[in-house]
Amino acid sequence: MQFATRLTQQLFWLARDKALASALARADGVPNQVDDIDAAWLQRALETEYPGIQVASCEFMGGHSGTTTRERIGFTVSNAQTFPDLPETLFLKITPNSFGTKVFAGLFGLGRSEVGFYDHIAQDVPIPIPRSFCARSAKHGGRFIILLEDLIARGCHFPQGDIDLGQARAVVQCLGRLHAAFWESPRFATDLAWLRSHESRSNIGVEALMSSRANAPSIKRYSEQLSPAVREQTHKIHVHREALETYWSGGPRTLIHGDCHMGNLFFEGSEAGYFDWQIVQRGQGIRDISYFLTNSVTTELRRKAEEELLDLYADRRCSRRRRRPQMGVGTLSRALSLRLDLKFGHCSNTGAPAGRGGTGCDAAFECGDR
Repeated sequence: MQFATRLTQQLFWLARDKALASALARADGVPNQVDDIDAAWLQRALETEYPGIQVASCEFMGGHSGTTTRERIGFTVSNAQTFPDLPETLFLKITPNSFGTKVFAGLFGLGRSEVGFYDHIAQDVPIPIPRSFCARSAKHGGRFIILLEDLIARGCHFPQGDIDLGQARAVVQCLGRLHAAFWESPRFATDLAWLRSHESRSNIGVEALMSSRANAPSIKRYSEQLSPAVREQTHKIHVHREALETYWSGGPRTLIHGDCHMGNLFFEGSEAGYFDWQIVQRGQGIRDISYFLTNSVTTELRRKAEEELLDLYADRRCSRRRRRPQMGVGTLSRALSLRLDLKFGHCSNTGAPAGRGGTGCDAAFECGDR
């Protein structure tokens, strides 16, 4: 009943956004689509960072749409000499185009969560992330917009092909620093109480439904790669999904990225960083580590370097906190094993990897034969 009510609300807000798009955008500064963005809007968005800026023109340089619509923006400024650090291009994230994706993103609060990250958390995150120039979300519904620096223009690079050991080490150290900075943070009870958590999940029913309905097609698709044991295991995980999620909601908890596969990863020199913070949440840090190892590291490398990477993660997390970790490497390894098991169930309802050819699911399923 709660889900039906929320779905009805989302549909109402979507209809309202479409009917009153121009008026709402003028009122809250959140355009409904890319076509509503012009030089005047961009000038207003940049004025906080660059007071007095005069944007003469802007152009869209290409992008794509998934759970959000993404576009690179080029622009000209008539008084650019006043701002020597002004970038020449920016990266825009805005409400997705398709109706179904708008409903999905609105129900799960994806845009609102990422806006919250850049507004309230980003300044305290000790790892490389994109700089935000503007982050806004509508009071109701799923409309949002985020204006970020262009990481390519910053000189960052993105993983191509398989993750190697050096890159994997950089990632677990990156996540160790992130988790240490927010380990059992008292802010989770105050200004960060809005973060997604097991207790606050309002989409449990729809998540379970999506997962169970996707299980059979996924097993059929990967039938040649799956052993009988993994087939049986995925079914058990769907049946006992809530018990596993409850286990993973236990402490100690910290700030986790929640979606740290290689598609959201970049490197600045040899240092790893993350973008796409739509499902930032509080949870066990090992959840990020296992998500990365499951989705983005080959089975061969994971088997070879798992203990080393867990040791490196624990050391980095401990050194940043100046206290011994509450989970030793052995405990982390056992927790990772259970998390990998849980991942089999999750990957069958992960649309993004499947849509890109199934690379993430391939890796997850291969872990079953560890």
